[in-house]
Amino acid sequence: MGKKMIYEKWQVSDEYRQRIKQAMPKTASNVRFIESPERMRRVMAEFMQHRTVDEVAEKARVDSSVVQRLIDTGVAPYLPTRRIMKVLGVDATALPAECVVA
Repeated sequence: MGKKMIYEKWQVSDEYRQRIKQAMPKTASNVRFIESPERMRRVMAEFMQHRTVDEVAEKARVDSSVVQRLIDTGVAPYLPTRRIMKVLGVDATALPAECVVA
């Protein structure tokens, strides 16, 4: 049996994501199920309203270009994305392969 790439192992169908999303308790307004780059862009727009790109990048200890990429495309490397979500106070319950680049 050949090795599978990590993103193939963890690829999740849209139907499965929807079921998980529906089953999750709605506990707080900052809990976000990010299922696509488009959704990531919407979350970033919502949470960046009163913050600057440089401010968030400094707090998350990432390059400001990573924050800008998340705003523009919704796709960025995994660890910086997690740091940015933490700084913004977003409990990102899932980051699908489509939102993550190496």
